[in-house]
Amino acid sequence: MSACSPCSRWTWRRIHSGTDSGFQQGRHFGIKNLIKNALKYSPPEENIFIKTEESDSEIICSFQDLGSGISKADQEKIFERFYRVDKGRTRKLGGTGLGLAIVKHAIDRNNAKIEIESKLSFGSTFSIIFPKVNEK
Repeated sequence: MSACSPCSRWTWRRIHSGTDSGFQQGRHFGIKNLIKNALKYSPPEENIFIKTEESDSEIICSFQDLGSGISKADQEKIFERFYRVDKGRTRKLGGTGLGLAIVKHAIDRNNAKIEIESKLSFGSTFSIIFPKVNEK
């Protein structure tokens, strides 16, 4: 898992040139949810890390926590509605199991994709990969 640097500020780049506020709201919801999850599932004394990368064809926003991680079997189901990795822990922390399903739907609507890289006991990194839009 590549390390991200702690961010003291957020830099937003224009990703979609359309005027559909539903697209913009979907992006914002996805980013907000991934930040909230990283904070929720990290130990209180640990930082979370946010990184943006840009290439000629895409912008990648990554959100890394240092929590307990997600098994490979759970990673295959994590974006399903109502799926919870650890039902006992989720009850204590709250949540319905809908957040990541909604994030995935919002990301799909933006012609983007979401990936997860996780290792048990070492945390998780969720990355949203947005295609660049040619703004001529």
